[in-house]
Amino acid sequence: MTRRQPTPRQPNCLCWVGLSFLGLISIGWAQTPRPTAPAKPSPSNAEVLPVPSIPIAESGSQLVRKAESVVQQAGGAMQAIALYQTAAQVFHQNGEVESAALAWHRIAQLASKAGYLQQAKSAAEKARVLLRVRTLPTQTAAHLSLAQAARAYLTLGRIHVESGEAKEAVEAYQNGLSSALSAKLPREAAAGYVALGRIAADAEELTVALRMTGNSLDYWRAAKDFNGEAIALNNMARFYERKHDLKLAAELDEQAIQVARFSRNYRGESDALNEAMRVHLLMGNHDAAAQACEQLIGLSRLKGEKKKESDQTLALAVIEAQRNQLPSAYQLLLKAFIVGAENDTELAAQIKEFTRKLEALPKPVNAQREQLIAEAEFESNRGDYAAAYQLLLRALLMNAGKSDATNVPLNAWIKSLAKQIEARQKKPATTRP
Repeated sequence: MTRRQPTPRQPNCLCWVGLSFLGLISIGWAQTPRPTAPAKPSPSNAEVLPVPSIPIAESGSQLVRKAESVVQQAGGAMQAIALYQTAAQVFHQNGEVESAALAWHRIAQLASKAGYLQQAKSAAEKARVLLRVRTLPTQTAAHLSLAQAARAYLTLGRIHVESGEAKEAVEAYQNGLSSALSAKLPREAAAGYVALGRIAADAEELTVALRMTGNSLDYWRAAKDFNGEAIALNNMARFYERKHDLKLAAELDEQAIQVARFSRNYRGESDALNEAMRVHLLMGNHDAAAQACEQLIGLSRLKGEKKKESDQTLALAVIEAQRNQLPSAYQLLLKAFIVGAENDTELAAQIKEFTRKLEALPKPVNAQREQLIAEAEFESNRGDYAAAYQLLLRALLMNAGKSDATNVPLNAWIKSLAKQIEARQKKPATTRP
């Protein structure tokens, strides 16, 4: 099976989440928060954070994932730092120097935020020392030394970025890119270009950012790294969006969707679809936005993510309302409520509020006429012929003599219903229920 190749220099996908190469280095802008000013230590804070020991029974990557989940919990800094320290030890024992450095860097961030400045400074220095040693030339294998240096410089660049040191980050990434090109490492070269493109975009140098990110595409494709390719495509889409070229941004997002779908990267596909839907809505292209939202619902259903499915179904209802497809909007609101959890009070409140807004919308004249005729038919079936005639008369007068293509069938419906009511009146009277 062949995949559709996005045209060079014309890429698309996800906000800058994370680039992994050979399991050693990842670059994460979108998922990693910007460093915040360190909290001032309170008088009760010790010089060194008391960290519990963690027995080594898992891989470094597993420990990192567990630490990240603990960070989200209130008061989980101490346990997270312990997990990161254990992960750094495991990485170091396995020779994964770059991953060990990133673990120490994360410890420095958490300790600084908690107000333990001495421990933060010590951890940050350990991260940098590990990488500086890694970039020193070896006497045995020049090629291996270049590969090690490339990954170390790229990791150092990430640390500088997350520490708010843009100038140092550019220098590190440039060194990493140079080493990667010399060692003919396409994945590392692509990561270097993407990182430099992101830094340029942050400095509002969008032309440079597009050129750098465009350069990365050839290297991602040479490495057959579809995830990296999708990230580069998404970055370029966002840069063109900032240049107010929404049409090209949407095209690049579509390419990112195709790349992620080809590689069965469901998360990447979902992120790209969200971006595409948002851009289409900005352009007022509600049909394309609805199509992207329907695909998102399908992905959520495939992965069994009920919460996402109900939220996306609600989003599709909003789009349908914007397209004046009110029956579809009401139907989707009902689906969102059914799919969502029974105790999801927030979802119920959102549906209730949106339903209220839909009901407050002014209805088109023909829609009002249809409602009057339907009510007349109901009253006729109940035997209240006076009410039925009154409703039909109101529907007829609302037409104001117009006979366009929409009104003709409505007028015919009124005449047909009037005859039915007349025929019913001639039958023997029956007791109304």
